[in-house]
Amino acid sequence: MLELPARKASHLKPVKVNDKTLEIDVTGLDPLTRVHVIATRFLPENDPFAALGGSQRVGLRTGMARFLPSLYISGRNLGDELRYILERRYAQKFSGNMLSRPEILLNAWAVRETESAGELLRAGDKFDRTPVPAAAPVAGQKLAENGKKAL
Repeated sequence: MLELPARKASHLKPVKVNDKTLEIDVTGLDPLTRVHVIATRFLPENDPFAALGGSQRVGLRTGMARFLPSLYISGRNLGDELRYILERRYAQKFSGNMLSRPEILLNAWAVRETESAGELLRAGDKFDRTPVPAAAPVAGQKLAENGKKAL
């Protein structure tokens, strides 16, 4: 995060009111100076200037990000299970099911010899996460030689 250093303060000189004009002279101008003029016939219910006074600059600040950034790794081998899930997610969708149509069941509980075997799935690569660097020290605080904050 980068903050701009403090700017020179702007000031208003006395306002001059003529027959049909209003002259406002501002000193200490720079390209970022803004002047807000609000004209109303009646006094508004809320103070229109209340939201304009909140730009006090105490100094430059540093700190940790509110959310850690997303880290992406390319070239990583996915395991069979995760690869299957991703392929099914992006596969073309069809209405109905893809099972074969049932035939007439003459002997519903046919007794026969069966075999069962487990499928061995390959594991994917380990996720190598890189640590986020620590925040810089706050302006005005010095670090001791051992790296801890000095009081």
